[in-house]
Amino acid sequence: MRDLLRDAVESLYKQSYPRDRYEIIVVDNSSTDGTSEMMHSLQQKSPCLLRYYLKENEGPGSSRNLGIAEAIGTIIAFTDGDCVADQNWLKNGIAKMTDGIGIVQGKTLPNPDQALSAFSRTQSVPNENGMYPMCNIFYRKDALDQVGGISPDFCGLNRFGKPRWGGEDTDLAWRVKKQRWGSVFADEAMIFHHIFSLRPWQAIFGFRKYQVQGLFYAMPYLLKKHPELRKHMYYRFFLTRKKALFDIFILSLLSGILIHQVFFIFAFPYITLQSKDAFLWRPLKKYHRGLVVLIARVLSDFVDFILLLSGSIWNRSIIL
Repeated sequence: MRDLLRDAVESLYKQSYPRDRYEIIVVDNSSTDGTSEMMHSLQQKSPCLLRYYLKENEGPGSSRNLGIAEAIGTIIAFTDGDCVADQNWLKNGIAKMTDGIGIVQGKTLPNPDQALSAFSRTQSVPNENGMYPMCNIFYRKDALDQVGGISPDFCGLNRFGKPRWGGEDTDLAWRVKKQRWGSVFADEAMIFHHIFSLRPWQAIFGFRKYQVQGLFYAMPYLLKKHPELRKHMYYRFFLTRKKALFDIFILSLLSGILIHQVFFIFAFPYITLQSKDAFLWRPLKKYHRGLVVLIARVLSDFVDFILLLSGSIWNRSIIL
C-alpha cells in the first residue's frame, strides 16, 4: 500500500487548484512497510502544506476524525490511499460547494491504466447512490463540526478487539443531511480507484475483513439507524439486484428439494446472469476457466448471503 499512497499524494501535488489554498493531511494507521520514511521524504518536496500523522490502528473512522480535527480549511475533501485524483478534482469539487450545500460527492471510476478481471476488486461510483463512500467526497467543515464528526459507533475497536471497518462514511453523510445540509453530485470531480486482482480463493474468502464488518454489522445497522437509506436499496430489502436474484436462487433450491422440482425453474435468472459473465466471449478451450469463475462467484455470493442474513437477525433490521 505504500506505493499506492505515494501515487495518491503525488496526484494531489498536481492539482490545478492554487497550491497556497489547500493542505494535504495523511493519517497512517500504524503501517510497518516504510510508509513513515516515505512520507517524510514526500514532505521535503511538497509544493503545498503536507502534514503526516502516525497513530494507533483504530479503523478509518478514528483516523478521519483526527484529520477533521487537524484541518484548518473550511472545506474538507476526502480520498483514500489506493486512489489517484484527476488534476481538476479539487477545483471541480469545490466549485459545487455553493450556499446550503454541505456535501459534494465526486465520480469514482476504476483506474483506466489497469485491466479489470473476473476477480477484480475496486470501487466505482458513477452517480449518487446513498452510500457516500469517502474515497471521493467533500464536506463543509461547519457541517462536520455540527454533527461531531464520524460517530463513535464506527470508531475504535469492536468487541473482538479489531478495528471497526465500514459504514462510517454512509452514517456521516446521512447525519449531515438530517441537519438540512444539501448534497450534490459532481461528475467533473474525478477520482480513479486502484484495481486489486485476486485469485479465486481470495475472491471468496479474502478481503473479508471489510465484508464481514460491512455486511454483518454496518449495513443492517445503518438501515436501522437511517430508514431513509432503504429507498436506495433494491426493492428496499435487497442490497443489489444480483443479491435479490441470489436469494431467489437459494429459495428455489430449497423449495425444489423440500416441496417440488418445479421450483428449480426460479434458479435460472441468477445462473443465467452469472453464466453470462463467466462464459460470454470466452474461447471454448478456456471454458474450464469460466467454470472456475462461476463456482467462485456463487460461493462468494453465498458467503455474502450468510453475512447479511446473520447481520439482519443480530441487528433486527432486514437487508438481504
